[in-house]
Amino acid sequence: MENITFKIHGKQDELITVSSSELINEIVLGHNIDVKYAVIQNDLDMRKIVSANKKDNLQTVITGDIEISNSEILGNVFFEQIRFGGNVSFNASVFNGQADFRLSNFDKDVSFESVVFNGNTDFRSSVFMCDTNFSQAKFLQGARFKSCKFKGIANFSSAVFGTGSVIRSSFNGAFFDSIEFDKDALFNSANFNTNVFFSASVFNGDANFRSAIFKGISDFKAVTFGGNLYFIDVNFNGNSHPDAKTDMSFATFKKCAVFNNISFGMCLIR
Repeated sequence: MENITFKIHGKQDELITVSSSELINEIVLGHNIDVKYAVIQNDLDMRKIVSANKKDNLQTVITGDIEISNSEILGNVFFEQIRFGGNVSFNASVFNGQADFRLSNFDKDVSFESVVFNGNTDFRSSVFMCDTNFSQAKFLQGARFKSCKFKGIANFSSAVFGTGSVIRSSFNGAFFDSIEFDKDALFNSANFNTNVFFSASVFNGDANFRSAIFKGISDFKAVTFGGNLYFIDVNFNGNSHPDAKTDMSFATFKKCAVFNNISFGMCLIR
């Protein structure tokens, strides 16, 4: 049986309005979503949906592909405890409210390329089975990826974290602690305008931080680098407050670790 696609396209200079309830109804029916150049009104909230097709871990199952690109979501987005069976893409869209994807599974490719997250973003304890693309995304408030598992390539190249104006706030940091990266993790040219935490994470593939900028606390305590590590042309000295430091104490380097042309402020390695 051929999958049904809910398709609605506006224009770059003439966005079309879509109600969140209409989108949710189509998602629940298992239809593919193809939305471009749209404004989505109100909260996109899947918490109210009780799926008849539950997994043992009580995740709601979404079977269709979801593509919402070049669009603006005015409300909050709640996709907590969802299993996404199809491809997921929000490329070049704007999330104006909270984006909650906690405890979810993404079975196929995921792309948030060039997305702007204006509110807090939460992917804690989610599993990404295939390649994941957050390149050039902007996380302007807190970004939480703690305890995630990336089974494919994790691409955060040229991503921006924080604005620098609330760098002392623990809530508005970038949290990548206790993560498992099974393949390459790309943070090249990433800009961390806030405190970032990678403590106790495991990089089984290569970890690329070439040309990254760290302006706050950079916590790499007890990280395991199982593949090659590249810190080339990295600036750890763009510090916005006097407490900022780089901490790599108790880190494990199993292969080649390249530190070349680095600007450090305070750095701990032991």
